[in-house]
Amino acid sequence: MLGTAIAVVVHAITLALIVGAALFFLTGLSIAKVVAGVLCLLVAWVLRPRLGKPPPGVLPRDRFPTLYELTDRMADKLGAPRVHGLTVVPGFTAFIEVVGWRRRAFLGLGLPLLVALDPQERVALLAHELAHRVNGDPRRGAVTGSALSTLDGWYDVLYPDPPGDEILEVVAAWLMVGLASVPRAIASLLVHLVWRESQRAEYLADALARRVAGTQATASMLRKLYSEHILYEVMQRKAVHSRNSAGLLDEFSERIKASRPESIPLQDSTFRLDATHPPTAFRVQFVESRMSSPEFTLADEDSMAIDRELEPLRNGIETELVDAYRATLYA
Repeated sequence: MLGTAIAVVVHAITLALIVGAALFFLTGLSIAKVVAGVLCLLVAWVLRPRLGKPPPGVLPRDRFPTLYELTDRMADKLGAPRVHGLTVVPGFTAFIEVVGWRRRAFLGLGLPLLVALDPQERVALLAHELAHRVNGDPRRGAVTGSALSTLDGWYDVLYPDPPGDEILEVVAAWLMVGLASVPRAIASLLVHLVWRESQRAEYLADALARRVAGTQATASMLRKLYSEHILYEVMQRKAVHSRNSAGLLDEFSERIKASRPESIPLQDSTFRLDATHPPTAFRVQFVESRMSSPEFTLADEDSMAIDRELEPLRNGIETELVDAYRATLYA
């Protein structure tokens, strides 16, 4: 409740500036009031809520019908709103973001992660991400989530560029650093206030994924999150010993299939207070604490159809992965 109150105050500051500008304009058109009103509007614009923009590279529905159909079916089973679009990215990741004033949801899927997962594990992954629309996570809500992004925007605006050699520039820079630390501190406080609910929401998303995909698939999907190092090993080999990136994802997929998810050690037994996710080891233990049969089973032919739809994206993403690794060598 206190976190929500702080988020409301953050937005109220912007609203107060707009109201103040309106009062300056309505109570007279003297030069002083016009200047004050314009300044209030400018500051309100800088401090406006950051609601995000649609991500680039949204997949067209007509070219990826099976993937969209599966995503829609998962949303319907969870009672969640359907996503507005899907994106495929190079990372070993998956995420959902709600952006814009119309609060449209976009689901991002890392192609390396999709390649690593079996059909039913893909169901678990999609169900978990879509469950974030209904699990009550305050960090993803319109009020608290946008307040956090707004505070980040305030910090970015206030934090100064490196100063020159003049003493006045150095003093001014330190003053701006002090000012920038205020929204940073408020954001940190807000994160800690909603941390418990955010952690609980992550477990609830796992529970909903377990209900839809079943215990075994959900647990093995979570265990495969520990396989990112295998992707880096393949990227390294391609970047150092090969002239091109072709076959990177095929090699990664073969190495994943050769490993057994149940044999992957659960390494993270500690956690940080400001972490956005509980330790994966705890999440696996939570999922395996209750056996559940899947409500939905993805047929192998449908999973292969998804692979065929994603095939045109492979070469570009393999190149991005290798280029990204090579860039780290020269950083």
